Amino acid sequence: MKRARKILGSKIFKLALIFIFIFLIGAFLLVKEKIGEVRAGEADNVAGWAWSSDNFGWFSANCSNLGLCPDAGRIDYGMNVEDDGTVSGYLWSENVGWVRFSNPEGELAPGGAVARAIYDSVFGRITGWAKVLALGDGGWLKLRGPDAGMPGGPYRACTDCQDVEIPGDPPTIDYQCNVCFTDKFPDPSETGIGNICGQCFNCVRGAAEDTCNSCTFCDKYGVSVDRQNGRIVGWAWNGNNDPAVGVGWINFSPTPGGLGLASPWLETKYGEIYGKLSVESPSAFVELINKYNATYCISSTGAILNFRSGEGCVRTPFESFDFPKSGNLYTNVFGKIDLAGILAGKYGLVKNIAGGADIPDLLAGKIYYKNGDLTIGAKTFNNGSGRQDGSGLIVVRGNLTITGDIAYQAGAVTNLKNLASVGWLVLDDGSGTKGKVIINPSVEKMVGAFYAEDEISTGTTNNRRTDQSLTVRGLMLAHKFNFERLWQSAERGSEQVIYDGRVLANTPPGMADLMRALPVWREAAP
Repeated sequence: MKRARKILGSKIFKLALIFIFIFLIGAFLLVKEKIGEVRAGEADNVAGWAWSSDNFGWFSANCSNLGLCPDAGRIDYGMNVEDDGTVSGYLWSENVGWVRFSNPEGELAPGGAVARAIYDSVFGRITGWAKVLALGDGGWLKLRGPDAGMPGGPYRACTDCQDVEIPGDPPTIDYQCNVCFTDKFPDPSETGIGNICGQCFNCVRGAAEDTCNSCTFCDKYGVSVDRQNGRIVGWAWNGNNDPAVGVGWINFSPTPGGLGLASPWLETKYGEIYGKLSVESPSAFVELINKYNATYCISSTGAILNFRSGEGCVRTPFESFDFPKSGNLYTNVFGKIDLAGILAGKYGLVKNIAGGADIPDLLAGKIYYKNGDLTIGAKTFNNGSGRQDGSGLIVVRGNLTITGDIAYQAGAVTNLKNLASVGWLVLDDGSGTKGKVIINPSVEKMVGAFYAEDEISTGTTNNRRTDQSLTVRGLMLAHKFNFERLWQSAERGSEQVIYDGRVLANTPPGMADLMRALPVWREAAP
């Protein structure tokens, strides 16, 4: 099997940091994921439903499930997994009322245990207690049962599964699952079957369900997190055998759309992240779901908080580099933007434009210049044919507002010069207030090599139920970034940036000096 490897040629290592800027995120002030306004239901990172019985029915984990946050004076509520693993907040049932996690009043659970719930990111388990408040002392909800020993397989309905490389000569691949059950449904008493097991191996992919032949440990019942998709799975027990009095079993994964962890997060693929002052996120969500913010290294002169590297490469403190801007003639160790030469026609014919409609679908190797703010709607840049150049550069001395999806024409080309490739230079006009890329929240797709002298803002509706995800194929360099999308999924980031290589295959005019600083990539056998 071939494996892609990064090989730095004769370039000194610090020149490879252009790769960091390009493969997001060069946030020279601060890289931050915005969770949103401080509102309980919208900020809590668990959504969906749990099911108890015909007597008590559905439990909602977030007021956003019913569209009730927090309009018309209705109560905000939600369930949340904090960065330190503490589970807090509430479930709501129309039939039995509130189920409270955490213990602000200092109560003790049965047996004198501290009445709190804790998530263990190593094994994905949630342990401890919650409380059905309406049931008083009879409302304690136990989130994990006693040790079940090793009941024997096969273990069923397995989740949190992935291929794992087993060291050896040669190494082997074993399909492993972190959560399995001995039965999909527990017996109607705390002492019955329905064990939940962990660290399972010798597993088999199945059409209906995955199964495993061996597990490391099993509990009588319990609740766990499927870290591959953020879903909460398993069973909790109210402790009262009479369903007419107590809640009995609560199923935290009654349907494929059951409880799920969600939080906005930034994802970059095939690249690295550099932040001059810091690289920070307020949430450790990517660790909770076993995902990564960057494929390769994350570097900063300051703090790196809640950002993960797929290679485990985190470098801090790291060498500081100035941002290329008008004050240093758009020059730093990475290279130079020859703005005077670009506008003088040194790199291609310059065409003045009045608006986005003046930018053609085939860029033809030209430079399109707007002295002032520019708004551009949906656009597809076409490949050329024959001697037609598919690349082009758009220069804005003001702010660039993008209101529609930007894409490249699909299809193969016979000459790399025909390949559609667009560069965007968004510069301050001398006022000190311009040079921003402003993305409308309705935009879902963008392409190109973006440089913003000030900032890039991804836009938001301020409502995670109406926000869209954003995918950028290309590269970005900015003095600062404002990642605003509240769209949530454990499968992919709220903002996702994917390098597509066009900037090297057919470099936009005037950007060659920056592109020369990129490291060399080759594919080599392991």
